[in-house]
Amino acid sequence: MSGLNANPNGENRGNLIQSLVECPEPLFTMFTSRFEAASEDMRKAMLEVFIRRYYRIREIGEVETGTIDGRSFATTTYALDGDVVHPIAAFAAYDDLGAALQSLDSQAAAVPAEEDVVLDVYVWRGGTLAGADATRDELADLLARTLTRRIRHVSIAIAGPESGRGTAGVQNFTFRPIAGGSYVEDAVSRGLHPMMGKRLHIWRLSNFNIQRLPSPEDVHLFRGIAKENPKDERLFSIAEVRAMTVVRDDAGRVVALPHLERMLLEALAAIRRVQSQRKPRERLHWNRVVLYVWPDLLLTQDEIAGIAHKLAPASEGLGVDEVAIRCRIADESTGELQDKVICISRLSMSDLTITYNDPPTEPLEPLSAYESKVLRLRRMGMTYPYEIIRMLTPPRDGAQSDFPPGDFVEYDLDDTNTLEPVDRPRGKNTSNIIVGVIRNFTSAYPEGMTRVLLLGDPSREMGSLAESECRRIMAGIDLAERLGVPLEWFPVSAGAKISMESGTENMDWIARAAPADRLYASRRRSEPGRERHQRGSAALLERRSHDANAHARRAHHDAAGRDGAHG
Repeated sequence: MSGLNANPNGENRGNLIQSLVECPEPLFTMFTSRFEAASEDMRKAMLEVFIRRYYRIREIGEVETGTIDGRSFATTTYALDGDVVHPIAAFAAYDDLGAALQSLDSQAAAVPAEEDVVLDVYVWRGGTLAGADATRDELADLLARTLTRRIRHVSIAIAGPESGRGTAGVQNFTFRPIAGGSYVEDAVSRGLHPMMGKRLHIWRLSNFNIQRLPSPEDVHLFRGIAKENPKDERLFSIAEVRAMTVVRDDAGRVVALPHLERMLLEALAAIRRVQSQRKPRERLHWNRVVLYVWPDLLLTQDEIAGIAHKLAPASEGLGVDEVAIRCRIADESTGELQDKVICISRLSMSDLTITYNDPPTEPLEPLSAYESKVLRLRRMGMTYPYEIIRMLTPPRDGAQSDFPPGDFVEYDLDDTNTLEPVDRPRGKNTSNIIVGVIRNFTSAYPEGMTRVLLLGDPSREMGSLAESECRRIMAGIDLAERLGVPLEWFPVSAGAKISMESGTENMDWIARAAPADRLYASRRRSEPGRERHQRGSAALLERRSHDANAHARRAHHDAAGRDGAHG
């Protein structure tokens, strides 16, 4: 900055400007506070820095600077969806903003009518900044009275003596035209330059009505409510990582990423402040943290996993479903730098799953019916059984997890009450018990370690048991015996189903499905000798017959009681 100020048109001007463009520190307040006292050449240089910084995600043309009505301005062009857009930037004192807008309107009039114009006005306001909503209304009225040409958008950023060096103390408004020549604020971009919003992909929240919440420097916290589902309420904490320093120990192992760690903790702290103000039962779940890392992330996947496990405890109790890191990372096979999103999800207190995905091209979707079930159970402190399956079976390719990769095939009863594989979306089970065959693959067992899996489903009648569930339990035990593999059972149940449509027969079915009896028979079958096998089978059949007879007698007794009551 000092070098540019000493000689704004020197031979080194381009290198100095580029250094300021790439500077990771906020520059807005520093520039606007110095603009009034700066020379004409220095003013033009500062405007060029801002044009290049804000529009660096576009392939802009040459930056031209000039003066109009004695005011400095900078302009350039870029292509967008087949259109040509002309950004025009200028500084202004708040008291002189109306006259500055008139000058910019005259400059915009020189642009061909078929091409678009956007205006950036960087404003210095002496004293304490007024309230944001009052300032918004004042600016909207000023734009409607001043601008004669339709402008694609107008960005007005206001700083003052108390703004500090960062962006948190800067009031940033984006206005878009509506019918009748008026302008309304784009509330999504409140506090952000619109190009910064594009850099941070705020457009992905277009399916949500979002509200900007207070947050630390370089952290943008939003409360979002899905437009199609008011029950889908979440927090989105989006932060920028402007620098990247890798700290290694004497053995070369990565022990810290100070800048990334600080911004992640700041993003989590913003969520924590909101959650601490809500009652425990009203705290939000399915929250998301997104980090945009601008420097290249030159780490291996194992090094990233190590840092992720180190930082994971910081997110406990905040309802954070995923931390996404948007960055450029080297492909481990080719070494080529690629734009990737590292998604770190947490399905339990100890398990992390890390996937490397291509950047998304669609808006974030509201909760699906499946995810709504997951969320409902989380609020009750329970886990949806299909999430347990997802935790136990991470994909074989493209993911890192604390569990070995695996797969799961769901089974269900056919017309003959025999378990058969079914192909259906997860969460479409018709019983309170889920049955399937799970495999996990390791170097010691490349063919997979196979087990039969039983899971209670508390999202359906709190996992209560009746004939449907007991038949699946018995068939699952039989399937494990037939395959010669272990059985894993995650029992979550409210006990026997209580219903006016069924009586004590639910208890009979539970007794019939009692694992002790069925496993006793299985053990007897494994004993040597045909006689022992027959004794075990006979004992099991006798118990089943006794259960069935007891069920019939109790049903008859219940029916007689009901008839007597009616008589």
